[in-house]
Amino acid sequence: MKFRFENLGVVERIDFDLSKKLSVFCGQDGTGKTYVSYALYGLLCGLYPIPVQLFPMEELKERKQLDIELDPDRLHSLRKIALKDLQDRKIQRVFGLSLHSLGQFKASLLFSRKETAKEIRGS
Repeated sequence: MKFRFENLGVVERIDFDLSKKLSVFCGQDGTGKTYVSYALYGLLCGLYPIPVQLFPMEELKERKQLDIELDPDRLHSLRKIALKDLQDRKIQRVFGLSLHSLGQFKASLLFSRKETAKEIRGS
C-alpha cells in the first residue's frame, strides 16, 4: 500500500510504501520523525480490525474450511476510508490536538484500484 502524508508538523510531504519489509526514519532532531511515526500508527490502527465481515462464521463452522475471495474494489475502498478517517478524525486523537492546530494535514492513497488488484493476485 502506497500513501502520502502532507503538512504534518514540519514535514511538507512524505510518501510511504508499506509493501517494503522495512522502513527506517532517521534524521536530526526536529525533522518530524515522531510526528510521522505517530500518524503512521494512527493509520495502521484504523486498518485492523477491519469493521466489516470478511466471511460468514456459520460457513466456517459447517464446512470446517473457508474460501475467501478478496475484492480489489472493496479493499481499495477500505484503504481510502481508513486514510480519510485518519485525516478527518483520528489524527486529532493521535496527537491530542484539534484539526485547527494541525493545520492542513492531508493523507492520500497513492495506489490505484488496478495496483490493488495486482497486489491481491501476487503478481
